[in-house]
Amino acid sequence: MPERESRTGSEHRELTSEDLSRALMGLTPDLVSIIDSAMRVVLINPAAERFVQRSSEAAEDLRGVDLFGPLGARFE
Repeated sequence: MPERESRTGSEHRELTSEDLSRALMGLTPDLVSIIDSAMRVVLINPAAERFVQRSSEAAEDLRGVDLFGPLGARFE
């Protein structure tokens, strides 16, 4: 796992998979949504939040069709 140097330059901490996934979700300009096996939203990134005009928290547990309309229905 990569290490990241702290701002002081003297301490190192190992990056976790959660750190990396949060960075990826936050930085990608593409719409990213994580959907569970019941086709319910687990998480959406900021680009998807802007697209659907809802926060990730407000989108949680919605079905894909409820969040993305006909586009979401194609995946159910």
